[in-house]
Amino acid sequence: MRRAYVEAHCPLPESFKLARRWAGPRVTVIASSTSAIEASGWLPRVGLPLGVTSHRRSRYTARPVGTVIAWCLDLEEILDIESGPEVGGVVSVRAFDQHPPWVTAHQVEHLGGHELEATSEAGAAVKATVEGITMLPVDTRD
Repeated sequence: MRRAYVEAHCPLPESFKLARRWAGPRVTVIASSTSAIEASGWLPRVGLPLGVTSHRRSRYTARPVGTVIAWCLDLEEILDIESGPEVGGVVSVRAFDQHPPWVTAHQVEHLGGHELEATSEAGAAVKATVEGITMLPVDTRD
């Protein structure tokens, strides 16, 4: 999967141009809400499929397909989108201090704004703890 980001200090119109150029021909724009799409004024008129993550009653109903422009989404929303079966790439617009673990883990390409500082490598004790947790059986019965 291809991944890129435009950091939050880059103006939104420029961020969109960078993301759109990187994304290629099959693009969907996914935002957190209808108001996030309409706040820009021009985004509803770009001619791309638009969808939202939070309100299913929004008039923007596109599902994540192809390369997704993750419009001002937090890290949890981006991770949810990445797991979509028809998603081939994600470009995060307005990446901020929550995104460095994602950027570091996937060597995400920087497109504009300030470069996010990489997350440092976890220590041996943390890795051992995580490894131990991930190997524990989980009872999923109610």
